[in-house]
Amino acid sequence: MFNTPKHGQTGKYQKPGGPYIVAPRLRSVGSLCGKFPAHSRFWKVAEKTSHNLPSKLEIFSLGLEARGQNLSPKTTEKFMKTWDFMTSNIFKRIS
Repeated sequence: MFNTPKHGQTGKYQKPGGPYIVAPRLRSVGSLCGKFPAHSRFWKVAEKTSHNLPSKLEIFSLGLEARGQNLSPKTTEKFMKTWDFMTSNIFKRIS
């Protein structure tokens, strides 16, 4: 029904825009989506709720996405302090 990437997978799952605006930046610094433990949380939820779209949407929007919104201003500030304006602007855009 839904194709969800496994930990560390990239490529066909990455579409331009939306939550995937981070992927090109990660690649530019030698990393990729799914490399960090925090990323795998998304895929675990996607797999567990693959049979039920309403559950998936609820968990992502009320749980995981909300957590990201709370952390984003602090993360943006940290990137600004290190002069990484490109990453900081990405966080501003998605928050």
